[in-house]
Amino acid sequence: TGYENMLLSRALVEGKASVGEILEDWGGIMPRLMEEWDVNRDELVIAFGDTRDAWIKEDEESWVGKNSLYPSVAGALQTALEREDVLVYIVTTKQTRYVVRILKQLGEIDFPESRIISSTVSGIPKSTTLCRLMANHPDVSSWHFVEDRFKTLEGIRSKQDGESAEAADLRKLNLYLVDW
Repeated sequence: TGYENMLLSRALVEGKASVGEILEDWGGIMPRLMEEWDVNRDELVIAFGDTRDAWIKEDEESWVGKNSLYPSVAGALQTALEREDVLVYIVTTKQTRYVVRILKQLGEIDFPESRIISSTVSGIPKSTTLCRLMANHPDVSSWHFVEDRFKTLEGIRSKQDGESAEAADLRKLNLYLVDW
């Protein structure tokens, strides 16, 4: 996610970890570095967001230009939004205000802000968010989760095997890995 990029960059510049070590054990390296550098997740999320906000304020066109929508996503989203029998949520690591801006400026899509959920801001894992959405919409009979991170899908898939209420809910998901 965005805030992690600051840690990654500093770790590489200061020689705290090699690319290989980061690829092998980022989940273990990251908390150690945060403790060593006396920073926490919330501070980093705010700093990353503030930096992005300053860039947008100074030169929104260049910021938008550094983003993109994957091929066919705009059309698929627009089609889904126009259907009365489809309910679309975006569960993302990006902050909501940026997703709204990207969709509007690059895809000309007015996506309802209330249906964009940022796991970075909330700190709530995507799997938990998906379970909450299912609980809030018990009348929905078919759930589809499209993700471009294999690790995220792998985590959800491993949770589907349990006997808990969360596992039962997660088993209702059709999971899709996309490479855009």
